[in-house]
Amino acid sequence: MNYQVLLYYKYTTIDDPEQFAQDHLAFCKAHHLKR
Repeated sequence: MNYQVLLYYKYTTIDDPEQFAQDHLAFCKAHHLKR
């Protein structure tokens, strides 16, 4: 299998990191993404 991956980062302040983590985990689970 041949593929390319493009990564980029943007550093920013997260107002509520606990809530962000919960929301992100829920998104990943809903889309069957592994963590």
